[in-house]
Amino acid sequence: MEHRELQQDLEDQWGQVVSRLQGKVFQSDWDIASFTVFFIFIGMVLLLVLLVLIRCCCCCCCSDDEKFCTPRNATANKGRNTFCNYATTMWNALPTAVKECESLPTFKTSLKEHLWETAIRNWPL
Repeated sequence: MEHRELQQDLEDQWGQVVSRLQGKVFQSDWDIASFTVFFIFIGMVLLLVLLVLIRCCCCCCCSDDEKFCTPRNATANKGRNTFCNYATTMWNALPTAVKECESLPTFKTSLKEHLWETAIRNWPL
């Protein structure tokens, strides 16, 4: 008898849980607002990731040679002093032997040697 009562209690509790879940999903207006804000946030993050992927895949590499392009600016002076502009200019100025190193330690060594030679060559006498 005790086994049947336990089974009946479990079935009753399960029925209550299911009926609550089948009821109103959003219990208040705050639930709806938080759900909306959450999905707008997720949508914006996904949109930004998509825009970054499009920008990286379509706009970064020049088709005429293997150099990186500096980003186009709306005006002549805007963006000239940005990291992106300096980084692409400095990378394109490196010798091919430095850019095509096989490993990070050899790249570091080659880069240090190149920068040292450039500094010595440009040292005012």
